[in-house]
Amino acid sequence: MTKEMIVRFVENRRATIVVAWAGILLAIMLVVGAAIDMARHQAADKQVQYALDMAGLAAARHSRANPGLSTDELKQHAQSYFDAQIPSRRGLSLNSLSLSWNTDQDELRLSVDGTVPTTVMQIAGKDTLGINTSAHVSVGKPSEVEIALVLDMSHSMSAGGRIDALRTAATNLVDTVIPSYESDSVKISIVPFGTYVNVGTDKKDESWIYVPSNEVDSDTICSNEQTCSIIQDTCTSDGIDYSCDKEVCEDVVGSTAPPSCVTYTEYRTWYGCVLSRNQPNDIRDSNNYSSTNKIKGFVSPAADACATPITALTNQSQELKDAINDLSPRGSTYIPAGMMWGARALSDHVPFDEGEDKTVLENRGGFKTIILMSDGANTLYWRDNGHEDFADEDRSPTAHNFHKGAANQRTLDACTHAKGQDVEIYVVSFEISDDVTNQLLKDCSSHDDASAEQYFFLAADAYELQDAFKKIANAVMRDIAISS
Repeated sequence: MTKEMIVRFVENRRATIVVAWAGILLAIMLVVGAAIDMARHQAADKQVQYALDMAGLAAARHSRANPGLSTDELKQHAQSYFDAQIPSRRGLSLNSLSLSWNTDQDELRLSVDGTVPTTVMQIAGKDTLGINTSAHVSVGKPSEVEIALVLDMSHSMSAGGRIDALRTAATNLVDTVIPSYESDSVKISIVPFGTYVNVGTDKKDESWIYVPSNEVDSDTICSNEQTCSIIQDTCTSDGIDYSCDKEVCEDVVGSTAPPSCVTYTEYRTWYGCVLSRNQPNDIRDSNNYSSTNKIKGFVSPAADACATPITALTNQSQELKDAINDLSPRGSTYIPAGMMWGARALSDHVPFDEGEDKTVLENRGGFKTIILMSDGANTLYWRDNGHEDFADEDRSPTAHNFHKGAANQRTLDACTHAKGQDVEIYVVSFEISDDVTNQLLKDCSSHDDASAEQYFFLAADAYELQDAFKKIANAVMRDIAISS
């Protein structure tokens, strides 16, 4: 074989290898692209299923509130609700939904089909993927229930669109469980919690609370001549890092100027924030508010020292949705305070006495329930005299672990106390990957080995959060529910 033949042989081999690798890379790209298309299809299918379920529930309640409606009128109501649940269809092509009543089983049946456009799979001639979704909604005797929505409003809820996802899920729950005619059968309380709970400034003169007078503090700070600048730094709140400004000053070398002095004045007033009671009443719904056993308010320089105010039990859906829309993440996480105030919001005595006597309610077939949602572990612990404090994990890991364990135990104690008062507890863990915290929240719920999935929900994203709230709404509303 000549040298020229050898060169041509090697070049041909190289060309063959290049062509082969090109084919392999194209195949890999098609597989990856198909996986992306399938994931988009799966997400769209979940979105459509959720919207159809909610439309079915809305239509069933609309029918109950307006007896005698025709099937076409119910279909129109369901279609309108369905469309509102999917404001951005992202290329979805959906036909009008179908609706029918199975009068023998008191069951409303809905279905919708359509397509999702593909991207990479179009290369293989597959332009769309099909959607074919159905929902069955059963109708029974109306429930009577009092619900406390205990919602974690710590700073971490401001990350990754969590607060918007919660607002949507909680608003949908209100729309599901409270009928349009707002009967007295269902009432809801909103109980936001973070570092502390806010009972509302209208409670200032109640007999069960002590609120200190406003305070004014002035402090004069003097320094030599300095050059100061603002730098970007990293701050942490509730375990979430964020960018913040930091002032850095240096003394001017050789300066003979006299010190400059600045007086700072801080005004502290009451914005509705209250401390936890002394143990053991920090986790008990004790009706003892004697002169030495009152709940203590505290004054602060800003309203964000605690969560937004509690909304007492009500059947007014717009009031509840306004409160949900006003939710504002702030502070750190102390779950026992939220659980305790959830129980108090359901009681028939002060501080919140809008609840029915539990025995009277149970005799009518009604019940009380707490729905707890948290997106993270306890980052605070009960220190003394009702104050919550933060144990720095980096500086003192031993103290941090001890205090976190104590906070977790107070959480379990608060849940146990509420369950002992015949309160059902549903718990939603939102984007929590910590096994210890998830086990704590699961233990807080009213589950047993046979009913864990009924009372405890792991929500990894916004869609799963909405699905969890939907399932809880179905569980507590035993009159109208998705049957399959």
